[in-house]
Amino acid sequence: MSRLHLHEWTKPVSSASSEQTKQREVLCSADTKQARWPLYSKKPVLLAWNAPTQECAPRRGVTLSLEQFDIVATPNEGFVRQNLTIFYKERLGLYPHYERGGNAVYGGLPQLASLTQHYEKMPEGLQKYIREPDAKGLAVIDWEEWRPLWIRNWDTKDIYRSKSREMVAKKNPKWTPEHVGKVAQQEFELSARKFMLETLKLAKSLRPNQLWGFYLFPDCYNHDYRSGLKNYTGRCPRVEMERNDQLNWLWMECTAFFPSIYIVPALSSTNYGRLFVRNRVKEAMRLASVGDGLARPVFVYTRPTYINQMTPLTETDLVSTIGESVALGAAGVIFWGDASYASSNTSCSTLNKYLQGPLGRYLLNVSTAAEQCSQLVCKSHGRCLRKTPDSDVYLHLSPVVHSITGQGGKLKVTGVPGKAELAFFRTHFQCQCYSGELIIVSAPVLIVQLDQMNFLRNRLVVLGLVLVATVLLYLLLPSIRQGSMEPSLEAQKLMATPPPPFPTINVSIRTGQLPGDPPLFFREALPVDGAGRQILPRLQVVLLHGQAFTSKTWEELGTMALLATNGYQALAMDLPGYGKSPDSEALKTDQNRVDLLSRFMESLGVRTAVLLSPSMSGHYSIPFLMKNNAELHGFIPIAPVGTRSYTPQQYQNIQTPTLIVYGALDTNLGAQSHKNLIQLPHHFVLKLEGARHACYMDKPREFHQGLLDFLSKLK
Repeated sequence: MSRLHLHEWTKPVSSASSEQTKQREVLCSADTKQARWPLYSKKPVLLAWNAPTQECAPRRGVTLSLEQFDIVATPNEGFVRQNLTIFYKERLGLYPHYERGGNAVYGGLPQLASLTQHYEKMPEGLQKYIREPDAKGLAVIDWEEWRPLWIRNWDTKDIYRSKSREMVAKKNPKWTPEHVGKVAQQEFELSARKFMLETLKLAKSLRPNQLWGFYLFPDCYNHDYRSGLKNYTGRCPRVEMERNDQLNWLWMECTAFFPSIYIVPALSSTNYGRLFVRNRVKEAMRLASVGDGLARPVFVYTRPTYINQMTPLTETDLVSTIGESVALGAAGVIFWGDASYASSNTSCSTLNKYLQGPLGRYLLNVSTAAEQCSQLVCKSHGRCLRKTPDSDVYLHLSPVVHSITGQGGKLKVTGVPGKAELAFFRTHFQCQCYSGELIIVSAPVLIVQLDQMNFLRNRLVVLGLVLVATVLLYLLLPSIRQGSMEPSLEAQKLMATPPPPFPTINVSIRTGQLPGDPPLFFREALPVDGAGRQILPRLQVVLLHGQAFTSKTWEELGTMALLATNGYQALAMDLPGYGKSPDSEALKTDQNRVDLLSRFMESLGVRTAVLLSPSMSGHYSIPFLMKNNAELHGFIPIAPVGTRSYTPQQYQNIQTPTLIVYGALDTNLGAQSHKNLIQLPHHFVLKLEGARHACYMDKPREFHQGLLDFLSKLK
């Protein structure tokens, strides 16, 4: 792809003192209303695929590369329990409208609709498409037959005005046309308002964890490019913005907005296309802050092709649509399409080539940059948006330090943010901070299905575990008497000053299942503040388990709560064939097991991984260490299997700081793995006296103290 559009990134000029000043700036922008936490806590920008392409694989033999998308859903009938649900007019209640031939359905006009019957019918549609009352996701009502403002029912929608006038005139034959029109408008708008509001209220009460809104709302009708491009500015007409203000009742009841930014061929690869999108998103962001409470998230609907064509968007227009929306603070981008995308082998193959090429690369570019800006500038407690909305700056990765490559058919970003890139983010972007309840949901492709524990109900249990562990560790064990942690000479050079105590003892414990082949059950413990908001963890500790254990072992041992209390995120999985994770025949090779760990970490947003691996799990961790050690901030093998399969030179090439743990009574795997692993140049050794193979079970106090000591030394 051309760097011209993907990497419009310049190095800002700033002195050291000004950089220090920026680092002391207030995190949240005072000019921007706070927003709710995103559906995926580490995903400031949600990417969703909502095109009806499900037939490409079974009928066309083409499996689309949709790895970049957090949600993959189809709008077609028969698909339920999706994280993005479209409610067409026949799917939710009794929506009044006129068919093309003029036949009235459910009264035709909102004035003639029965709200009582509509209420009675709505639960049926909700139960069919969103079966779990507590399910979390996006719920989009797609009612396009009429608009709630009288003046906007033009062209084919004029039937709603004419029928409204006929109804009033029939009741009042002596009224003047002007009087009839005025009353008809009042009756229509009041009824339309009531119908839409009551629908939203009932939907939210029955499915409270969905983000509810109407497709194409808000709109700003900036289509005057049709009259010529010469004087086109893209701005929303003032009269349309004023009309949008009349719909504040709707904006305040919605919990999400779903405007469209579809590009017509006439705007292809022009600055006019960028202005068209920019002003539509700006208007949505303006209205998202109407009223009290948090700003509503804006999810823009776009297409991978131009309207009414199969021509893919150019690289310029990827920036004009996706890049523009993300830079302005959109919470997500939803890709729409029609049946033509899967109509033939050629159409599926063409689309897949685009997904693997320009589209996939750009999505990875902009989503990664948005995550990095969120992490570095907003401390993962907000999303970045432009300080100056009309500036041409974008959340793009710097080509100086980053590259996007294809590996095994999958795209991957390499490189880490540099000081210049961070300075660029801080110069041009501000933080829209998150507030309110942190909710994490499931997605068919990348993320998880979480059932959060009622933390208030279990608070005494969790805090009891924490207090017991803390007392044992810090009062009874000022030093490890029955174990010793000795660093190698190279490891001593890596020691960092231990971080200050983490300012919270609150813990959030969740369980979830990661979809895939095989699906993976896991447990998660997070540090949270007093309001229950997630705190940016120091490191992310991924805990595997031995043959006789599962992820529950780490919860029952108190390891997960202890890690979270000390500021670390703990992620413990049930390996395939253990606990709640089903077995899989596809994990017979080292590479497949390495790929499974990579999928687990990537799907859960693990970027500062410390991998803890006892015994049998060495079948996964040791090959991962050999192949993907650059992805690890630390490694904690506990008498793992598989250490004899590698040469001294292979061990010596690995730079990952490692804590080698084993029990003094374990003369088999413990002694064997210790002999092989001490060839790692940056290693520490924790030998637990009087402990057997599962030494962390025999000596949990000493093990926990050694674990915390090691983590504190990692830079």
